[in-house]
Amino acid sequence: EIDGDLRHACSVCLNMIWRLRPEVCEEIADLLSPIRLAQPYAAIHISRCDKHNEVRHADVIDYVKLLEQTRPDLTTVFVAGDDFSTICELKQVRPDFNWVGLATAERNGQRQKTFKQFSIMERRRKTMELLAELEVLRGSELFVGTSSSNIGRLMELFKGKNNCLFV
Repeated sequence: EIDGDLRHACSVCLNMIWRLRPEVCEEIADLLSPIRLAQPYAAIHISRCDKHNEVRHADVIDYVKLLEQTRPDLTTVFVAGDDFSTICELKQVRPDFNWVGLATAERNGQRQKTFKQFSIMERRRKTMELLAELEVLRGSELFVGTSSSNIGRLMELFKGKNNCLFV
């Protein structure tokens, strides 16, 4: 039932229509099978590459502080984003946390111009990785990201304001 403002209406509609095809769900399950994600978990999305030209990116410590202040019990954290080095930085800040992600060392930033130059198969693979990350972000107890990111705004629509924090 829609009984709020436009953002609430968008959230209700999004949650009603977001349905992935069964074959996409199977592929996502395959992509996620190697990672071990203990429940409950938090999720962080850090976008650096294309956003770098638009806004100053927050330091990883800002994400960690926000998480610690809000839900210190959540020490398993899924990290999504366009740069593998963020997981490495997070591990240095809080080596006692269980940092989990799909990114490999080859992921060093998402540039839209570069993405368009990839083959159709490579673009599809990267799109499936993004969908897999979105599904894990959606399933988290708490999401930490930026409101300047489309992913952050999408998670707020999926999860509501109470389960999303922005640096």
